[in-house]
Amino acid sequence: MLRKLVLLVLVMAPLAPAHAQPDPATVYAWYQGDEGLQLGADSYGVLRWTNHGAQAVAGISQAARDLNRVVGAPQKLYLRRANNAPAGAVVFDGNDGLWAARSDFGTIATNRTLIFYARVQAADNLGFLFDASSFTGGLTRGQVKTGYWHVGVSGTTNTSYGPALGIPTAPVVTGLWQTHAFLVLTNASGARLQHFIDGVLAADAPAATNGALGGLILGVNVATQYGIQAEVAEVLVFDRALDAAARGSVETYLSNKWHGVTADPNPPPAPVITKVFEGGKDGYACYRIPAMVTTLRGTIIAVADGRISGCGDIPNPLDLVARRSYDNGRTWTPLQVIANYGSDPADTDVYPHYGITNPIPRVSAGDAALLLDRTNGRVWVLYDNGGTSGGRKIKLEMRYSDDEGTNWSSALDLEALNPGLRPSSSGEFLAGPGNGIQLTTGPHAGRLIFPVYLYGSPSSSMVIYSDDHGQTWQRGGVAGLGGGEIQVAETAGGGLLASMRDNNFATSGVRTFSRSSDGGLTWGEPYTSTPNQPALPDPACQGSILRLTTTHDSNASRLVFANAADASSRIKMTLRLSYDEGATWPVSHLVYAGSSAYSSLTRLATDEVGLLYEVDNYTRIDFVRRSVEEISGGSDALPAYTVWAGRHFTPAQLMNPDISGPGADPDQDGLDNHAEFIAGTDPLNPASKLQLNFRPRGGALPRLSFEGQSNRSYTVQHRDAAPQGEWRRYADIAALASNTAVELDIAPTNAAGFFRVATPQLP
Repeated sequence: MLRKLVLLVLVMAPLAPAHAQPDPATVYAWYQGDEGLQLGADSYGVLRWTNHGAQAVAGISQAARDLNRVVGAPQKLYLRRANNAPAGAVVFDGNDGLWAARSDFGTIATNRTLIFYARVQAADNLGFLFDASSFTGGLTRGQVKTGYWHVGVSGTTNTSYGPALGIPTAPVVTGLWQTHAFLVLTNASGARLQHFIDGVLAADAPAATNGALGGLILGVNVATQYGIQAEVAEVLVFDRALDAAARGSVETYLSNKWHGVTADPNPPPAPVITKVFEGGKDGYACYRIPAMVTTLRGTIIAVADGRISGCGDIPNPLDLVARRSYDNGRTWTPLQVIANYGSDPADTDVYPHYGITNPIPRVSAGDAALLLDRTNGRVWVLYDNGGTSGGRKIKLEMRYSDDEGTNWSSALDLEALNPGLRPSSSGEFLAGPGNGIQLTTGPHAGRLIFPVYLYGSPSSSMVIYSDDHGQTWQRGGVAGLGGGEIQVAETAGGGLLASMRDNNFATSGVRTFSRSSDGGLTWGEPYTSTPNQPALPDPACQGSILRLTTTHDSNASRLVFANAADASSRIKMTLRLSYDEGATWPVSHLVYAGSSAYSSLTRLATDEVGLLYEVDNYTRIDFVRRSVEEISGGSDALPAYTVWAGRHFTPAQLMNPDISGPGADPDQDGLDNHAEFIAGTDPLNPASKLQLNFRPRGGALPRLSFEGQSNRSYTVQHRDAAPQGEWRRYADIAALASNTAVELDIAPTNAAGFFRVATPQLP
């Protein structure tokens, strides 16, 4: 039978040519979300967006075009591309920006093209996708306004930094990734603006001026206002107007690369942020100036200014408010008002230093510092009492609490009760907000110390102190002529280290320190650096300093310093560790990259660091806790027993060594806490203990058993005589995956035998 073989040939149309990514050498600046995002320790905060555009530009390096300056707290959005490759985008929430200064980025005054792959989340707010970062040279900008895209340029004579009218181009589409190309074409007949969305021309219109692009800022405008709510995955900047073919090639590259992108199903754990005081809540428009202390029972007391009508300082109306935490900052009690000077319109007071002996309106209580007297458990709060009469009038005032901050005493007029305390020179006498301390060692052990400063010309930082548990107060010496807000920490032998804000110091943009060896009576010459420690950047803002551990109560001496670690902007809240009494600060840990300012530190009952700090242009005050291991990136840690105890006992129990100390036995099971720590058992549960049991089984082999703990390994040991003899290894049990009973058979023998179970930590 003849069979016919039929050959089928499938003829396919040629595939569309793949558009390779642009040559970096042809791109002025290029920011890619799948690489080049430098993140903070929390794996979310964006610190820098690296430039991949390698075009040679005279006098401007490739790295100089990085977006290396931060506004607010832009975050990384974790994504997966269609091929499952990890990727990311920068999230701008309306308060955030990333930028490069004109002096670094350069100025593009000729034709220019900016191409974005972005997704807008809100169309009705006024928000800038991009702008020039400097008015000098002109502004080139793209923004969302009243549901439409607007583009525009302005020259150096236009002083409008705000929402200047642009050219409306197309309605805004939200929740959808799109490619936006913005072109400025400069020529003799006049400048033109073009806006393409996904390759389609949305507008081609004349512009009033050629303008320029002096530097680049994403997310907000040049004045760091009018933030957009959007995500940006990629940005390319060209110092020329791309023709249709070149522009289409870039647009196709972006759409092919990012098509089908989805949220990463397994992003890193999001950082835990506790908003202790949040503007617009509980009757206050704004909260500022954090103070914090941990009591003898482990209660955290947090205090702030409750600013009623806005974020303005005294003499704007403000109350002193507080919240408390009984669980190391995880949860907080409702808001409590300590002093209601701002919310009581009938309140009055006198201010004798200003010659005011007849009552005038008292409007403010704020700028607080908190101090614990460990001798009796009393918590003191020092703050500014502010009145208004032809300008603000301020005096120092105190209150105290003997019940963990639940109730507070009536106000104590510190200046009236302690004549001569206030300097006779002109200027305002103010609290150095944050913390006061009590000396624990040295000839002045027990002394209470509050930081204060004179705000005048020049300003000066100093302290006040009490040697009778707050009954009377005296003024110490000047720690820094030219200094402002000040915080102090105890150093070895009862010394003091002062950390001061620059008000009139000769050197600006850095932190200034001073030392005292006599309890604050006299101070050494202020300094900004040591032979082994360069100056620490500081933007003339309050900072906080804390004695965390000593060699007497831990395995190392540790001081902690917190500030906005930038020379000019209140950003980059950073923790630093010192192991040599503040001579050097070798460990640096970025807590928050964005807008951050005043702070307060406390040692938690767990011996961790608690940090209370202002966030996002004073919109809230957040609390975070950090272990030494987290701050040091794993290079340092508290003693293992300290860490273990912190996980098993409440703050109040941790403050009581009769419960949480190594030799205590709170569950009365016959094993002290150190033995429970070694065994990995629960020190508060008598049923949880490491105990080897023997069970005869008739004709079968006898059996040993014990309750094992997860992630622990064990060794069963044997010897022939009970009171003496060498313990020999009988069996090893590898680390257990879960809490489970472990059973072992004993080989038959006619000789006596003794057994015990041990962890590898035991001899």
